[in-house]
Order: sequence, then structure tokens, then C-alpha cells
Amino acid sequence: MIIEEKKAICLLQFRQRLLFSSGQEFENLFTTLMYLLYPNDFQQVKPQGRYGDGGNDGYIKGQGIYFQVYSPEKIDPKNTNKIKKKIEKDLEKLINNWDNLEKIKEYNFVFNDNFENIDLTTNQFFIELQNKYQNIDINIKTSHWIINKFADLSLEKQLYILEHIPLNIEGFDFIKLDLFGNVIKYIINNIQIPNNIHSILEAPDFDEKIKVNGLKDFKILLQNAYLQTNILDDFYKSNPEDKMILQKKVINLYKEELYNSINYTSLDSVFYKISYRMIPNIEEYNNLSNINKKNIMESIYVILAYFFQVCDIGKAPDKFNKN
Repeated sequence: MIIEEKKAICLLQFRQRLLFSSGQEFENLFTTLMYLLYPNDFQQVKPQGRYGDGGNDGYIKGQGIYFQVYSPEKIDPKNTNKIKKKIEKDLEKLINNWDNLEKIKEYNFVFNDNFENIDLTTNQFFIELQNKYQNIDINIKTSHWIINKFADLSLEKQLYILEHIPLNIEGFDFIKLDLFGNVIKYIINNIQIPNNIHSILEAPDFDEKIKVNGLKDFKILLQNAYLQTNILDDFYKSNPEDKMILQKKVINLYKEELYNSINYTSLDSVFYKISYRMIPNIEEYNNLSNINKKNIMESIYVILAYFFQVCDIGKAPDKFNKN
């Protein structure tokens, strides 16, 4: 596998790490990223008793660039005012505690927004804040900014952040049936089925279909997963009718995310959101070993590849398109 393909997969997995991270876990992830980007200049600030961190989670020495990190467990639009108050309070603390030590030139509020983007009033608030503190360049850095910084790293550094166990870099392991079963059980129990779900049930050339769908990041994942799709037939060998239930659940999941991703440029984003929703029990998943996390994600990709193969999900080549 060429380096560009490996980095594309690392990028996909780092995106998942961001979605699963909150609080201290997210701050640790951000700090590791910054140390790799600025190995000689970035300095983390550890809170100290009643002094805290003075509104400063980390800074780039000699440049006057400061960072404050925020990643709530859940993003609630009702908490917008709370976030605004935190931003201004942290900035005031930063000015009071650090400006006389190293002049503040740039203040970055790093917000793990789970790729949902910043609402209108929060953007307006940052403009107001910039007008109030005109000598400081004030920015809000979202998940998109973080993942772009990750993309700038070498493959070796990307693998370091992924804890040396990059998912799917050199192909798939043998799927563990118990974890595979957990994924299927979760999908069956948590995804709804409307009445108008149907299947095409014909299989075009797999690689041709990948081209038709314009897949990039998910291309390698589905190609690797496709080699193990027989596990799904084996899993349902004694009860093939039950597979139809799973099929309808996955189709509906695909249609929901397709509908919610009106402005997508390729189906990568749609497949990414589907795979995220198929992860059973996010809190338990976060506490699993990296090996088991890898196996769960690969189980999900195998399920997606299976139904992608028979045109249940994804665009079909014209000769198979029955709409």
C-alpha cells in the first residue's frame, strides 16, 4: 500500500478519535498533535492547584500564540451562551496571568465541535471579541482545523498519535465472531426500518462501483473488507431470513445519512457517518483495547462492504440502476 493511501486511512481513523474524545482525552490528543507539529516550541501548561492554568492549556514559546481547549461530552445548542462566557472568561484569565510574561499576540479557542461547525451567534461573538481586544488575533479552531493539522504530519507521526496500532493499515485481521455479533445485535436493536425499504440484490463489479461512487478514503477500507464478506453469510447460515432484517436496517441507515448530507461531494462522508452510528455503546468502545477497537471497526466495514457489493447502499453503475 502506498504512503498516500496509508495516510488517507490514518486521517479517517483520527477523525473517529476526535469524535470519540472529550474532556481530558481530547486535550491529550490535541497536546500530542501540537508537540509533533512544534517539537521545540510548544509547551503544555499543567493546572496547578488553586492557580489552575491561568486560561492557558498550551502556547508556542517565543511567538505569543496561546491555546485554550474545550471539548464537552455532548454539544447542546442550548449551551451556546455558556460557551461564550467560558471563552471570554478564559481570555481574561489569560491576559491577567500571561500577558506580562510573554505578550499575547494570538488567542486560539480550540473547540471540538464534532465537525458540526459553529453557529451564527457564536461566530458573531468572536467578531465582537476581536473588536474588543484589537491587539490580539482571536480565533476559534474547530475539529476541521485539527484534522487539517493532522494531515500535515508525516505518516510516522500520524501512526504515533494513533498509538502505533493504526486501524486497517496493512489489511484486516481475522474478524472475532463475538465482536462481529455485537455489532450486528446493536444495529438490529437500534436502527429503525420504514416500510418502503427494498434491495437491488444484483452485484456489479466491486471496483467499478467504487469508481461510480467517487470513494477515496473509504476505497481501501471497503476493498479490504470485501475480502471477508463471506463471514456475514457464514454468520447467518442457519437463519438466512434474519440477514434480511440486517439488510433493511443498513439500507435505512444509508438513506438517512444520505438525506442528511445534502451537500456531500463524495460518499466518503456518508459512509463515515454510517460507520460511526454502527459502533455499539460508544462509552464501552472507548475503554476497549486498541486491538478490539480495530476489530469492531473492521466488522463494521465488512458489513458495509457486503451490502455495498449488492448495491443496497451506494450508487449503482447505470446498468444496475433501477430508479
